[in-house]
Amino acid sequence: MEEFTFSVSDVLDYLGVQHARSGSRDTEDVVCPICKGKKLHVVYSKNLARCNKCGAGGGMLQLASDVLGISRPEAARLIAKSTGEFQEKLSEERTSSRNIAKSEDEISSDFAKHKAVTADIEIRDRTYAMYLDMLSLSEAHLNDLRKRGLNDIQIQKFGYKSVPLIGKETYPKRLQEQDALLRGVPGFYCKNYVWKANIGWIHGFYIPVKDIEGRILGLQIRKDSCVDSKKYIWSSSWSDNFLMDQGSNLEGIPKFHHVGFPKDGDIPIIGLTEGPLKGDIAHSLGYKYPIIALCGLSNQLGLYDELLWLKENRGLCEVQDLTDMDKFKPDEMQEDGTVKINYVRRWCDQISSNIETLGIRCQRFRWDIRYKGIDDYLLVKNRKKEEQKSHEREGKL
Repeated sequence: MEEFTFSVSDVLDYLGVQHARSGSRDTEDVVCPICKGKKLHVVYSKNLARCNKCGAGGGMLQLASDVLGISRPEAARLIAKSTGEFQEKLSEERTSSRNIAKSEDEISSDFAKHKAVTADIEIRDRTYAMYLDMLSLSEAHLNDLRKRGLNDIQIQKFGYKSVPLIGKETYPKRLQEQDALLRGVPGFYCKNYVWKANIGWIHGFYIPVKDIEGRILGLQIRKDSCVDSKKYIWSSSWSDNFLMDQGSNLEGIPKFHHVGFPKDGDIPIIGLTEGPLKGDIAHSLGYKYPIIALCGLSNQLGLYDELLWLKENRGLCEVQDLTDMDKFKPDEMQEDGTVKINYVRRWCDQISSNIETLGIRCQRFRWDIRYKGIDDYLLVKNRKKEEQKSHEREGKL
């Protein structure tokens, strides 16, 4: 059984869950951070926390994993770090009879020394491309993408592949046999001198996130199911001794995705949306300009430098805001008198203002409010066009 330097109380504190355990009280029902129902049953002596309403959690790390949208080892590292305690865990292969405890300073130093530096884009692009070539797309994922409006040629072009559940050591070995470099490539890690792929714990498919030249910056994962809003996570790296959260390394996580950019020539207008998959679909369904898709509305680091470069070198003069229709919703007054802030609108306001500051027009697009995303709207619009064409053909027979 794993031993941790923190308890379920620390996990609840980290997740912002209010709880009031007394010395004589071992169980408690608190508000679930996912479904907001007061059905999160906590057993302090066993470090358990499971919501009897939405099913989130179980063990304390599973709860953190469900809420944060990351793996249990990554959640363990974040929570251990937040409590100020980094405990080195030695694997059974290395020791079966002793447990070496390092001081916090020593472990922090070791962690910094072992933390991988993100590889150059050329290395990542080549390794990811070779890795994706080894994978396939499940029938379920293929059908899901077809329902979103993509055809098989487009699906193949974008490079979506199902995350494998087996082959943790097989894929890195095959990559190395083809002279691929793995060090510093998020999604791969080295343990006991053996390279491994960070797979086997999640069901979903990879979304290659690309730069303006079409090179793969990283792999986003769309999970098949989740109990919260964390539908998209990143393929990241960790080792058993030093848990690595690639999300904490700003250099390792792409900030935005490019689709439809020509290799040369002027680009006077581009679209801006949130989500690489949404960007791919919108461009495929008829949006006629190149698209930059943010990996989160708050993830704007580097965006304005990119837009300024496009203005100065490719003639960019207008950005069309294609983010979800939530940006037009006002803040909401709740029954208890508190205000529910629409952060989507606030982020979009900030982005629009910053773009205008660069001397680039920012035009906000509206569409039928029944369809939240630009991809949803274009899909319905295209289907209506196809139905109309079908009726016209039938009328000519």
